[in-house]
Amino acid sequence: MVSTTSTWWRTDAVAWRAHGWSIEVRGDELAEIRYGGRMLLRAVRAAVRDRGWQTVPVQVLSLESDASALTLRLRHEGLGARVDSTLTATADDDGLRIAWDAVNAEPFDTCRTGLVVLHPATDAGRAAVVEHPDGSSEPVAFPQEISPHQPILGIRSLRVEDELELEFTGDVFEMEDQRNWSDASFKTYSRPLELPYPYALDAGERVEQSITIRVLGAGSVPPPVDGAVELALVEAGPFPEVGVEASTAPDPVPASDVGSFRVVELDLATPNWRAALARAAADGVALDVRLVTGGSGRRTDGADGEGAGGEGMSGHGAGGEEASGEGRSRPGAGDEASMDERFLSEAVGALAPYVRTPGVLRLTAFDALEHISDTRVVSALRAAMTASGLSLPVLTGARSHFTELNREQTRIARDVDGLVVNTTPLFHALDTEQLVEALAMQRLIAEQAVWIADGLPVHIGPLSLRPRFNNVATTPEPAPTRTDLAEGYGAEFTGAVDARQGAAELGAWVIASAAALAVPGVASVSWFESWGPRGLISAAGRTAAADAVDALAALAGGSLLTSASPDGLVWALGSRTDAGDTVLVANLDRVERRVPIAGVGDVAGVSEVEVGAGAWMRVTP
Repeated sequence: MVSTTSTWWRTDAVAWRAHGWSIEVRGDELAEIRYGGRMLLRAVRAAVRDRGWQTVPVQVLSLESDASALTLRLRHEGLGARVDSTLTATADDDGLRIAWDAVNAEPFDTCRTGLVVLHPATDAGRAAVVEHPDGSSEPVAFPQEISPHQPILGIRSLRVEDELELEFTGDVFEMEDQRNWSDASFKTYSRPLELPYPYALDAGERVEQSITIRVLGAGSVPPPVDGAVELALVEAGPFPEVGVEASTAPDPVPASDVGSFRVVELDLATPNWRAALARAAADGVALDVRLVTGGSGRRTDGADGEGAGGEGMSGHGAGGEEASGEGRSRPGAGDEASMDERFLSEAVGALAPYVRTPGVLRLTAFDALEHISDTRVVSALRAAMTASGLSLPVLTGARSHFTELNREQTRIARDVDGLVVNTTPLFHALDTEQLVEALAMQRLIAEQAVWIADGLPVHIGPLSLRPRFNNVATTPEPAPTRTDLAEGYGAEFTGAVDARQGAAELGAWVIASAAALAVPGVASVSWFESWGPRGLISAAGRTAAADAVDALAALAGGSLLTSASPDGLVWALGSRTDAGDTVLVANLDRVERRVPIAGVGDVAGVSEVEVGAGAWMRVTP
């Protein structure tokens, strides 16, 4: 039985038009802000984050509109906060003004409370002029490559070429490159991250901010897609390995053979990592082992049998942010090195029985506080391997997001056998629009990761719909205290579950994700867990995503056929062997698409297929 859900595209979006402007209201978000049909901003929303950068849940209490104004009454409540507000968009001949007037009801520590503006990723490379709070101005630009740090600081107003001008009031704003997290946007937000956070909001305190958008030039409206955009596949090295993460769900978990290898991440400060390793090995496929170590006081060797609960961050899907910081304390250098060596020696010793069966492909160690594999951690891992006589390929990289790899390029080890990076599509927002738009950003991330790797093979994943843990937590996250897996481990405590895990359309999304990530230099890609609520198979049955992973794994051993997507909605990749070409085509559009494919079979010709909305198909020309 295949498990499916209809929770994919939202059906409650509201369109509003006034004075040439148009907005699509998606819940609390003012999305696709256009003038004369031309999209100027991806979205504007009011954000309330708690002290750990998690998003406070928001409820739309009412929506009212007329010929000139659109008003949403909002309530952000939860995680210790209650903020009541109005978000108003007013259009006239001068432009569009979006204002947020919020009143905080309870004393609350926040890392951010204010408006955020999402500029479309297509602004990459565009010139702009920023006016600073002191009245000075300077030329700037939206970065072409994914910028590790804020590309524009101290924003009072921003003029984008001769097309539009944005004016901000209520705070000092700055910009970050959200493509680091696979969001198709640049985000302008307040307050500046150089200021201390979290900061206190008192009961009764008011937050008032506004953004005024003025159109300066006529610009141009992109031509509509006519439904037939050609995908030109080119041969580009070996087809990547296709893997799956080991289940983190509570026992009992059935064995699974989905995927050609199993990623297992073991937090060595928890008491049940040995049990997690043994269960992953029981699947009978080779292991890609990730060890998490470091951080004084993290180890919890409880033996009372009662853990911290298994629901994890039920509301965390939109809770991540760009700052860094952890609630755990950093020990002294000597203590830290000693603890790393002890943890890693135990783990390396525990791996020995599995080196032959089912096999260990590679080994990576990450710092638990910073989520990267720097030279210190790699040195400690190698020392442990030498002491145990174990010889395995050692990788470096980041376990959380491309962001950490991008920002810490100079710190990651280089004398290694490969590089690890991960990405999560639903980090800042939960809409399916975000999930689909992330695909084109995944290709940028893969290409830039290959560039950073500088000749090392790149291993991407394990991807999950929502974050597997909160990498910017400012307080300790829940963790198991049992030595067995009765309550699970890892993401079962720190991750989140998404209803779309069982959606039929997720199969097409996996194929498209593979097409986006499979660029020359990428050696493996992995998605989801083997079993459970974040898995390819669960108690509800087998998911469409599992069929997609099987189809991808079947292409192993051939030469990769790859192509970028011309519109981010239709994608294809394939494998070339002596027996011929096999191509997988995915359509993430809301309508059926006609897809011409060049470079397969008779390379001088073009095959054309029709793919249903949210579907994928196998093509053997």
